[in-house]
Amino acid sequence: MANVIGLEVGTTTAKALAIVNGKVVAIASSDGYEPEHPFPGASRQDPSIWWAMSKQVILRVCRQAEILPADVDCLVVSGQMHGLVPNGAGKASLWNDTTATKGVDVINNKAKRRRLNVLMHTGNIMGPNMTAAKIADMGAREMKFFTLPAGSVTRRLIGESVIDPSDASGTLLWDIRKRCWSQKMLHLVGLSPEQLPRLVGSLEVAGHVTHEASQETGLRKGTAVLAGGADQSESALGMGLLPENKGVMGFEMGTSGVIKAALFVPMPDEQLNTFAHVIGVITFLCTCACGDAQSFIKNMLKLSGYASMDELAADSPIGSRGVTFVPLLAGSRMLGNFDPNGSFLHMSTSTSNADICRAVQEGIIMEALMGLRVIQSKGISVRRVILGGGGAKSKHLCQMVADIFGAEIVVPRISETTVLGAAIRGAVVMGDYPSVDAACEVLVKPACTYKPDKKRHNEYTTRVFPRFLRDVEKVTGCKVR
Repeated sequence: MANVIGLEVGTTTAKALAIVNGKVVAIASSDGYEPEHPFPGASRQDPSIWWAMSKQVILRVCRQAEILPADVDCLVVSGQMHGLVPNGAGKASLWNDTTATKGVDVINNKAKRRRLNVLMHTGNIMGPNMTAAKIADMGAREMKFFTLPAGSVTRRLIGESVIDPSDASGTLLWDIRKRCWSQKMLHLVGLSPEQLPRLVGSLEVAGHVTHEASQETGLRKGTAVLAGGADQSESALGMGLLPENKGVMGFEMGTSGVIKAALFVPMPDEQLNTFAHVIGVITFLCTCACGDAQSFIKNMLKLSGYASMDELAADSPIGSRGVTFVPLLAGSRMLGNFDPNGSFLHMSTSTSNADICRAVQEGIIMEALMGLRVIQSKGISVRRVILGGGGAKSKHLCQMVADIFGAEIVVPRISETTVLGAAIRGAVVMGDYPSVDAACEVLVKPACTYKPDKKRHNEYTTRVFPRFLRDVEKVTGCKVR
């Protein structure tokens, strides 16, 4: 069986997972790094950091797996969606950069004149965080080519710009039903096909490690490399979310919070994102500040770590003694309001650090519940939620999610679902498994389950969540569905 590494180029760290002889044997992280926020709404990063951290984490995961980089047979690079690395150099705009408002106006005005429904065509509304808007904002003529974050690392490995359907669909230059680049969207933005990365299937080898990359990484020249994919698609696969698994949804509690389901056919909705998956599509709602919100408050209160935050939050009752936190530190995709609107409401002189910590945690989960309800409104049933990301490591948060959602929460044995999903694709392409569902059957296993407490769920449903919705409307001026 093949030695496969799944690699993730994240917002604050690079991660890698190794499958050796059909088993997950090691998971490693790089040193941390942070985005730059030079002005409100901006989120930038130097792509050279991703390459340096990718090389570092490849060495670390190989060391833990007790193999040499030269023993790796396949490498799969995944990464954050919607970014833009123009011409492979300079500062990249990240997924949560919401400054391309002019680009949104340009595309929407042209689409209106041409009677093109962007939502129904691409599966998404156009927002300033989307790659297409960023390209339109800076001007397509300024670019010879572009990549996304994961693609910039893949380019360094194989010497060519490539992209898989999941990442391509996240640019909003994609026809969600025909599963190909959209000539209509390219025309709106002003791009020619020559400026696009080469499209490669999710289960195809995109290229091979070059001599130069081999010298830098220790990987064997000729090692197979797969393109993409988008972190949300990879994470869904690492949770076992495939269209045939009806009633199973995912909640990724990472830097952002993502509620998602896998479907055979797209069901576009203005409050949801719909992108290509390895099979069918994934539809999800992304909250822009989940782990970010916790990190923000942890640092503001000078807490020693997230465990300390959990301990404090546990000392405050359900509803945080009346305090509401609206976690829109980077706006809201769901509400179409990208203005930073993070707010505490109903605080008093008796409000404690414990109340603040619990309000933050309840706020980020209740914002995700808003998304869950939108997905349910499409007729998609929910019987189980797979919880991934850093939040899945906290028993306190897992139980809070179960109580607020009112659903069974399953924490997978491997919580780093994005790198697992990437590695699963590699294992299938290498022939170790006949299909992605067969690979998931073996590699995606539950670690523990949390069931909702009926009394606590009822209190959230009847008292706390309705107050949260009213406060969101008050802060944003937007009507919540």
